[in-house]
Amino acid sequence: MRSIRKLGSVLSGLCLAAALASPALAAPPKSITLSAGALGQNWYMLAALLGEELKKTYSGAQITVMAGGGVANVNLLDQGTIDFGLTSTDLYAAALKGTDPYKKAHKELMAVGNIQAVSVYYFMVEKAKGLKSIEEVAKKKMPLRFCTFRKAGPPAVSALRLFEEYGVKEQDIAQWGGKINYMDWSDCVSLARDGHVDAVVGGTGLPSPFHAEIANARQVDLLPVPEPIIQKLREKYGYLRVVIPKGTYNIAKEDLPSFGWAGYMLTRAQTPEQTVYDTAKSLYENAERIRKLHSSLATYDVKKLVTDVPGPFHPGAVRFYKEKGLLK
Repeated sequence: MRSIRKLGSVLSGLCLAAALASPALAAPPKSITLSAGALGQNWYMLAALLGEELKKTYSGAQITVMAGGGVANVNLLDQGTIDFGLTSTDLYAAALKGTDPYKKAHKELMAVGNIQAVSVYYFMVEKAKGLKSIEEVAKKKMPLRFCTFRKAGPPAVSALRLFEEYGVKEQDIAQWGGKINYMDWSDCVSLARDGHVDAVVGGTGLPSPFHAEIANARQVDLLPVPEPIIQKLREKYGYLRVVIPKGTYNIAKEDLPSFGWAGYMLTRAQTPEQTVYDTAKSLYENAERIRKLHSSLATYDVKKLVTDVPGPFHPGAVRFYKEKGLLK
């Protein structure tokens, strides 16, 4: 009889230990921080929606959505400052390898999902400059005043990388009498509208309300990125080939080739499994709402959450996607 009671005690202990270890029964988080991109842009809108959903799931937790950037978000995850961050195709690949702009491989970085939301590189320049190609800037050493997004994000990285393909560095532009201004897109719009910059460069949503505002206020042109340059950028950094459709902002007279990137929701290995599970669940269950957030998310497809992801998924995301049959 004693042995039976002892066995029952052991089994009860094992069940209790299993229950405590279960991610579903783990203590809920006290706070969750999501870092996106610029205020008003597609990434921020998505992060804000997820924040709302997580607040419903964890009513007692402090949910914070902050404006960040694709470059900075990776470092913030590494530091444990944030729980979830958005980044781009090229920056995700660079972070995993520890290549520029990162100084080390981020081995604790894990994926929650491919949020798609394709962004495209724009080279928007004053029509009065008479430019027909990006190459002319380098050949003529033109003293242009540029504006792009803050260095915390992929737009500025893409701008500098494109210049490098033409053998142009930022100091070269300065020596020619030009300048690259790194600001919020809204500030770039103000400078362009008032004629204080000649060109707005870098990638953002397709279409972009900021570039649309510039096109409505000034006479501007959009310049295509040559196919050989696109191919080099794809090979070096993993960018996507993207087309700016004819008629964009009423200034694109034909389809314009360019390059761009998708967006990824990332976390770190230390994030509790259930929290990541619930975040992946929100990405899945709110597809209809997500498609209405921004034109770049209009084709958001839950089946693509698990496609073309260069790094490992967090176990919480794996558990959810397996339940939905998206992963085996």
